[in-house]
Amino acid sequence: MEYPKWSYGISSLYASPSQLDDLMGSIYFQALPQLGFNQHITKEFCTLPSEYQGIGLRQWSIEKLGRNLAMLLRHWGSDSTLARSFQALYEAFQKEVGEGKLRELYEESQL
Repeated sequence: MEYPKWSYGISSLYASPSQLDDLMGSIYFQALPQLGFNQHITKEFCTLPSEYQGIGLRQWSIEKLGRNLAMLLRHWGSDSTLARSFQALYEAFQKEVGEGKLRELYEESQL
């Protein structure tokens, strides 16, 4: 089951996975009695597919991760502004990690 209106904006959401799970957990807690389910069932049974005796609700932190990865793959290597910003962030990350490693090697050679 797809939720296009909900999933469209989830990749631009800046909440951490734990904040997103907490927020959606409280929404699920309020919505479950309306759907005819016990609101005190565990999170695992809420997100378990119905083929395995679960409710089949989404785990939105995993949905957000999937949308972010799809956006990264769609834009990586293209000529868009977003792709250029991804490339600049990646190069800055490589530089930071590389300088840290060089610093460690230098400190080891001084011993």
